[in-house]
Amino acid sequence: MDALTHAVEAFSCLQKNPFSDAYAQVAIQLISKDLSLSIKDGANKTARYHLALASTAAGVAFSNSMVGAVHGIGHTVGAIAHVHHGVAMAILLPHVMRYNLDELYETYAQIIPWLSPGINNNNMTTYQSAEEVIKWVERKNAELHHLCGMPMYLEDAGVKMSQLEQIAKQSLNDGAMVANPKEIDVKDALDILTSAFRKDEE
Repeated sequence: MDALTHAVEAFSCLQKNPFSDAYAQVAIQLISKDLSLSIKDGANKTARYHLALASTAAGVAFSNSMVGAVHGIGHTVGAIAHVHHGVAMAILLPHVMRYNLDELYETYAQIIPWLSPGINNNNMTTYQSAEEVIKWVERKNAELHHLCGMPMYLEDAGVKMSQLEQIAKQSLNDGAMVANPKEIDVKDALDILTSAFRKDEE
């Protein structure tokens, strides 16, 4: 999920470019296709090879562009609450994507053909297609929670509510925040963290 975040943020950050976009696309396609399979069947060398290739492609993508607020906030979650980096990325990715949606819906919508299983968006607006991409990320997180117990919320990963304000304030100093397409202040960061803290009570 860290590699997926590398690819999604490389594809949507302010420094995105055709070269990084091409590598981000490859990474998203391979992760979408084979991440779950590699967990279900660890002996599947093709699936595991595809993930290694995807991780490399995602690394090339963000090394030639940048990342964004998922990493900016996630780095700080790791520093203060000692959450594993990949877990922090997985938890925060859909919440930051929702925050960025109004700025990035056209960009996010371009991801939909790369996802597996396929999503039929023929009758969707561009905005709805972008929302479906975020929902796909949420479904993938839920699937990984089921397959290997990956935490879906910050509270489940050991973050305390009392730490959120400090994380929000400190995250603004992270260099990755500069490349996020939508500006973020302390309140915005705290809102993202709060939405990612625990499941909404419905």
